[in-house]
Amino acid sequence: MAQEAPKVIGRYNVLQPLGVGGMGAVYLCQDPLLKRKVAVKIVLNAHSDSEAMLTRFQRESEISAQLNHPNIISIFDVGNDELVGPFLTMEFVDGSSLAKLLQTESPVEPRVALDWICQIGQALVAAESAGIVHRDIKPENVLISKAGRIKLTDFGLARNEESNLTTTGVVMGTPSYTAPELLAGKPASPVTDRWAYAVTVFQLVTGNKLPHQGDTLPALLHSIANSMPTLPEGMSAPLQRFFLKALHKDPARRFDSTLHFLEALADALGMRELLDPRGLTLLPPKPEPAADDMATRTLPVGGAGKQVTPGAGEAPASPTPAAVSKERRADTPTPHGSKLTAPPAELFRRDEKDKENEKEKEASFNQRIETTSPLPFSKASLPMAKPSGRSPRYAAKPLSEPINSAWVTLALLVLLVLGYFGLPRSVHFESHPSGVKITVDNKDLGTTPLDHRFFYGTHVASAKLDGYEEKIQTFDARDGQLTLELEPRLDWIEIKTEPEGADVYLGSRHLGRTPLTGVMVPLQPERVIITLDGYRQEERKLGPTDRLPAVIKLSRLN
Repeated sequence: MAQEAPKVIGRYNVLQPLGVGGMGAVYLCQDPLLKRKVAVKIVLNAHSDSEAMLTRFQRESEISAQLNHPNIISIFDVGNDELVGPFLTMEFVDGSSLAKLLQTESPVEPRVALDWICQIGQALVAAESAGIVHRDIKPENVLISKAGRIKLTDFGLARNEESNLTTTGVVMGTPSYTAPELLAGKPASPVTDRWAYAVTVFQLVTGNKLPHQGDTLPALLHSIANSMPTLPEGMSAPLQRFFLKALHKDPARRFDSTLHFLEALADALGMRELLDPRGLTLLPPKPEPAADDMATRTLPVGGAGKQVTPGAGEAPASPTPAAVSKERRADTPTPHGSKLTAPPAELFRRDEKDKENEKEKEASFNQRIETTSPLPFSKASLPMAKPSGRSPRYAAKPLSEPINSAWVTLALLVLLVLGYFGLPRSVHFESHPSGVKITVDNKDLGTTPLDHRFFYGTHVASAKLDGYEEKIQTFDARDGQLTLELEPRLDWIEIKTEPEGADVYLGSRHLGRTPLTGVMVPLQPERVIITLDGYRQEERKLGPTDRLPAVIKLSRLN
């Protein structure tokens, strides 16, 4: 018998149920104090463990307040009702969950799907920037308002670095969205959140299909841990490459950020121009203030800094602007960046001895002109122009005078800079897999691993290997090392036998009977077994660098 809906939860008047499951329920309520509609979540039959549930609700509330993001649900209140137990009050989203839309609606239009996917991505980036792992990303926890606004909800399983509400190594969340490394006992991380995000995106793109399926829970988990994702027929090659990378068994081979994930998805959909990268870059962590920053501060008051300790006695009276200005002029130079109300008079004072020296030099110059000039004009008729560079007044200093050390330092610095930028640097090339052909600036260098010297600046490297996508990457010679990760090329082949009708197995999977078309080459080499009654069994290897004959001829048994 279904549990009857309560009429009041805490101070909130229940209007109608929004969703009821085996574990909990969500009700649309009216807040009589703030006169607004809210959603209130309760846990059914939670009285036996009400303290633990209340603690979990409080943690979810704290995380929501910490994130405060437009694509993350806002939590308003946490309480404990005498009748229903712990409850959580959050903003009401007038719409539906993504799970319901996928079940009831026709396939989502690609432009709308990309917009929703980007909003979910922005919420994930906000959580990752705050050091929070959601641990339960799935369509049921994505709410979509009628205006198209995405709200990521249910941070009940979330944790951050300070949280100890969950245990490392315990698989939590929903099985279909569990990353392979979680099944191996690895801790949850933003990488595992992106795996669940990729599964959710897979459902949006394919019309609610899942990449891994199984009739039983063990079969499903075995598929996630050991099998490649099942890609629907007719999926474009760019989308296939995208999902095979996003759902790779090895976390290091997946996309390293949500931004790169979305850029690759937009490229695969042919809608890169619609991708808005705002809000998709991780924010740097906020620096922690030093412990003594607020205990003791030095304020630039007067000629010497005075230490002021908040709360330690009465603060000194602030000096008047005129007094501060006078004290600065008398004792200290003007601080960097401040403006002068009037130039100091000292800047315009000239030394009397300097004036006399200038007059003597000018008289000496005029005398030389009068005694040495062969031209028939007097001193008074000389043009009032500055002497040329050949004048004794501007003659170079004799070599016997000491050389200015500043010029020597500058010359040495120039030589060091020229040497730093002009000498070639050694760069070490590595690749995964190894044996990759490296070309830099259209010049073949050999196969990895290798070392080569380059002049300062950026260069363009190209890596090629049969069975893998070409990798093009720029690098700076100052880095000293370049590691290139190549992705296997996704090819589709035909498998033909003579005679036809042979059963083909790839690993443990039965692909069908020959002739077969559209067989995808696996990312890792796998064994191909071909059997036919009355003929010898054939075993071959198929992988990125291994191919089958155009026609496999079977031999009869003796």
